[in-house]
Amino acid sequence: MLEMGGRSSLQREIFSMSATMKEGFALCGAAASVFREIPRQFGRRTRQISHIVATTGFQGVICRARFKASDWIRPREPVWPVVPDDIIAADLSQPFCARVPEIDREAPITVNWVTGPAGRGSGGHTTLYRIVKQLQNSGYLNRVYLYDPYAGDPKYYQGLAREHYGLTCEIGDIRDGMKDADALVATSWPTAYAVFNARCAGKRFYFVQDYEPYFYPVGTNSVLAENTYRMGFHGITAGRWLAEKLAREFGMQSDYFPFGCDTALYRRDPASKRSGVAFYARVGTPRRAVELGLLALELFAKRQPQIELHLFGERFDNLPFRVTNHGLVSPPKAQRDLQSLFCRPEPLADECLARAAGDARVRLSPRRQRRGAKSNCPR
Repeated sequence: MLEMGGRSSLQREIFSMSATMKEGFALCGAAASVFREIPRQFGRRTRQISHIVATTGFQGVICRARFKASDWIRPREPVWPVVPDDIIAADLSQPFCARVPEIDREAPITVNWVTGPAGRGSGGHTTLYRIVKQLQNSGYLNRVYLYDPYAGDPKYYQGLAREHYGLTCEIGDIRDGMKDADALVATSWPTAYAVFNARCAGKRFYFVQDYEPYFYPVGTNSVLAENTYRMGFHGITAGRWLAEKLAREFGMQSDYFPFGCDTALYRRDPASKRSGVAFYARVGTPRRAVELGLLALELFAKRQPQIELHLFGERFDNLPFRVTNHGLVSPPKAQRDLQSLFCRPEPLADECLARAAGDARVRLSPRRQRRGAKSNCPR
């Protein structure tokens, strides 16, 4: 019995040593494979970097490194542009039937505006707040409620709305609740969820300045934005094309206002002569297809080198053509620059740019162009 027990113990030790040796050999093999791969990968990266430097310079290497670093450090959890609880609470099959007060002819009409906080220079907020101020001057009572899923400081944005945009009406935080009003207006797709879930009195409206599902690739945000057009609000759209699109695709009733123009500043000056092309470029808004525009400018610069090119909105480095890069300019300077451009007798249209470059396909959002507008572009 002892002999059999000793033999069994010895066998177990032998088996254990054999397994350990196999693991060791496997690790050695893996390490050898890694070491063999190092020269190959080093050579590949060296050739890649050399090619990038030769074609775009060291700036191209830096840009790629920054892009990789930003992708590595960014959180993998989604950052919601809308409070998730507001999405869950918005049951479109059971909309809340809000009380709509009767209009008192002796009292001002009260309007609650729900909007996201705005930094300086927001075009959408500029248009929105101009309308709020115009209604205020016409005797309406306005209240602005800030909706911020990013938990910013409401006092800071309230001060910015007064100092930069000139609001004088009441400004509050939607988290503190909303008072009853005659009208309740959503001003973007995230705020539409807050308006849909609100329990205060007031007819529901939707101030739509763009088709916001196009702000995103097809996915969660584009679907959430699209669903807001099914919430039963009455739309107020910037331009007729939006009102027609929402009616055609979602059955949404809307009124629209035409795009405004300060004719005291922007008017044709027959004495002036067109001398350049201006291109508004912001990479941060992918729907503007800036990359396609820059490619068109590159073609244009090769075929029409005598024409001056101007970029506004964002500063770009190392472009393969000569351009005056204005970057993000202050409102007074932008007003002067645009005045000098738009007062010229010939339009600076993307159609002109595309034709001169020999490719008429570079035309974005054709439905936004004025119906029946005549072109002075060379054919």
